[in-house]
Amino acid sequence: MLILGVADNLIRLIAEDIGLHQFHFIRSLFALTILLAYARWRAEPLSWSNRTAVIWRGVLVGAAMYLYFASLAFLPIGSVVAGLFTAPVFVLLINVLMYGHRLQTAHVAAVGFGFIGMVCITLSDQGQVSLVHAVPVLAGLCYAASNVLARECCQGESTVVLSMAVFAILGVLGAIAMLILAHTSVAELRDTTEFLTVSWQPLTPRAIALTAFHALCASCAIGLLTFAYQHGLSTRVAVLEYVLLVFASLFAWLLWNELPTQRALLGMAMIALSGIVITRRA
Repeated sequence: MLILGVADNLIRLIAEDIGLHQFHFIRSLFALTILLAYARWRAEPLSWSNRTAVIWRGVLVGAAMYLYFASLAFLPIGSVVAGLFTAPVFVLLINVLMYGHRLQTAHVAAVGFGFIGMVCITLSDQGQVSLVHAVPVLAGLCYAASNVLARECCQGESTVVLSMAVFAILGVLGAIAMLILAHTSVAELRDTTEFLTVSWQPLTPRAIALTAFHALCASCAIGLLTFAYQHGLSTRVAVLEYVLLVFASLFAWLLWNELPTQRALLGMAMIALSGIVITRRA
């Protein structure tokens, strides 16, 4: 979580040089190279049992990451991370609606807390619901769906294969988006959404270095988190994931002098409490 807290704060610098789609494409190339080297070093077989499930999980995680990183260019990182961490609330709701799981009283209270927290972070400064602030929550929904799919259909799959599928899909999505944008006129949008609407840009040494660093951090973080889930109590590890809220906000303050509003802090706390209760009671 410390690694991601640092790396994700660098998206602002990357956004000054290249667009979102180019970032995903280049980062995927770096990450796939790292994961392939790791698989060769550990002599892990790169095969899958349920190809459809692996691909669909990759699409869902890819959608979540696309929305997450798009939000980082416009919103405070603490609010973006909090939106992503609404995933346990959505996991619970998906399990109830699709698999008939029963709700405990603590679950109902946690969902209520989580919903209020979502409202707090999606409100604009004028007190109105902002669609831009809702984007990280949508990322949380996609991430939740991917977690349910992983548990139900990808139990025996290799962690390396699952990770490679995500980065491969992100790379393909980035390439497709750049091709579309290269042949589409969106000049009127680029003044305010250049990070989202720009196609391929000349690579600067800074962009290459920061993207490679981010790919290395993401690969290491995924590996460490997977190791923790494999060798520790999953409920405790899931709760500790919320430390990312602290690290992300701390480094945003140290690097950018960015402090969340009191309402955003309240929303983060409520979402974290909601996720902890749901995870511990799962």
